[in-house]
Amino acid sequence: MTTPPPLPTASPARYKKPNYHLLHALPLPLSVTPLPPLIPHNPLSLVHIIIAYLFPPNLSHPSSLHRGFFHASTRSVHITDQETIRAFWNHGFFGKGNLSRSEPTWVTRRRRALGVIGRDEALTAEEVTERRRGERKEFKKERARLEKEKRDRQLAEEGKLTLGSNEDQEGTASASSSSTARAVHFAPLESPSSRRRSLERPVADVEDIEHLQLTLEEAFFLSFGLGVLELTDADTNVRICIYEYKVSLHSTAPFG
Repeated sequence: MTTPPPLPTASPARYKKPNYHLLHALPLPLSVTPLPPLIPHNPLSLVHIIIAYLFPPNLSHPSSLHRGFFHASTRSVHITDQETIRAFWNHGFFGKGNLSRSEPTWVTRRRRALGVIGRDEALTAEEVTERRRGERKEFKKERARLEKEKRDRQLAEEGKLTLGSNEDQEGTASASSSSTARAVHFAPLESPSSRRRSLERPVADVEDIEHLQLTLEEAFFLSFGLGVLELTDADTNVRICIYEYKVSLHSTAPFG
C-alpha cells in the first residue's frame, strides 16, 4: 500500500515592499533633461540642441538650495530637513543616519516598536532584507523536511525502514519537545487593573530626532561639484566656503 503524497502547504502572505525603482530613479539629486538627438544630414537638429541647452524646459537644480550645517566637533555636515534627507538619500545614497546603520529609519522602527504603525506598514530596506532571510530559512527547513519524508517513504517501500516506528519516534520526540517548550515558555501574569490601564493609555506619535550626517567629501561634492547644497556654520549660522572649512578645521587639505 503506497502512502499518499503530502498536501502542498499554503504559501505565506506576501508583504508589500517599497517600489525602489521609483524611489531611486535618479542617480543624483538633480533633474536631468536629455538633449534632442543630433541628425547629421539635418542642420536644424544642431540648432534644436543649442536652444534646448540654453533654454531648458525644466530646471536641473532645486529652486531653493538644500541647506546643511557644518559641525567642527564631528567634522561633518548635518542635514535636518526631511525633504533634503529624502533627496540626498534616495538620489545617490549620500550620508548616513546618525541613529541608524545607513538609511535614516530610526523613527519608523521606533513607531513600529511602540505600535503606532502596523507590522507591514512603511517597511524599510533593512526590514525587507531581514524578512527575506527569514523566508529563505523557513523554505530551507521545509525543503529538508520534505526530502527526509520522501527518503523515508522510499526506504519503507524497499523494506529497509519501518515507516510507522520512525513516525512514532518523531511524534514522541516532537511531543516531548513541545511539552518542554510549553513548560519553559509561559506568559507573565498581569493583573486586570494594569491590563486595563495599558489598553486605555493612548500611544503618542514619535518625534523624529535623527539627522543625516554627511562626510566632508560628500558635502564638498554636493556643494561645489553639483551646486545643490548650501553650507552653513552651526555655531555662527553664517554661510561658509571651502576656505573657511580649512581655517575652522586647522587643516591644510581637509578634502584631500
